[in-house]
Amino acid sequence: MRLLALESSGRLGGAAIYENGRVLVERVLGPEKARAYEAALVPLVETMLAEANLAPRDLDAVAVSVGPGSYTGLRVGCAAAKSLAWALRAPLAAVPTLLALAEDARDAAPPDATLAPVTDACQGRVYARVFAPDGTDSGDLLVTPEGLAGRVTGRALLFGSGVARYREALASAANGRFTLADGPASPRPGTIARLGAGLIERNETVNAHDLAPVYLRRSEAEEKLERQERPHG
Repeated sequence: MRLLALESSGRLGGAAIYENGRVLVERVLGPEKARAYEAALVPLVETMLAEANLAPRDLDAVAVSVGPGSYTGLRVGCAAAKSLAWALRAPLAAVPTLLALAEDARDAAPPDATLAPVTDACQGRVYARVFAPDGTDSGDLLVTPEGLAGRVTGRALLFGSGVARYREALASAANGRFTLADGPASPRPGTIARLGAGLIERNETVNAHDLAPVYLRRSEAEEKLERQERPHG
């Protein structure tokens, strides 16, 4: 199976081409280009295909990071993945962003520790997912830093952009129970590819028409409008 993976959920993004268990090409967009995914993502894919001497028709499957994360980035990434999967009539895998972040950090974590990727959701909240040593997980969460600390027990590694933003609040709520690390800003595209390939091999795919980003909350613009329209007094 030859698969194209797209990652556009956060401050860094990119794409990877994956074939039979290995990453053939992987490129990461810097923060400047990632802020303009609409202009950067498709040309990046075209360049990568050329480097690998491939045409779009040579792809067998598509995978995309679906969030939670940046509203604009997720919208662009999912739209590109849907269009490509539809045009190629190829299977499409929706990879949870926080799961991919956890996979990227797993080698650095003690084997018996709880692992919790934490990203900034703005307005005093974080996106997080808590992975216990027994293999269970919390699912995607939208919580305050204090609320997250209350959901994590035992030894734990908390990492990601949410830790960088709310380190003081997390440290205070954790009371020394957790290790806090800034961690990666976004999952590696190659990790999205590997996880996506696994989903496709297990027939855990999504219809291109049904693919939707995982937002968990409304956009900042929508929330700002609601506050403006709320009656005062």
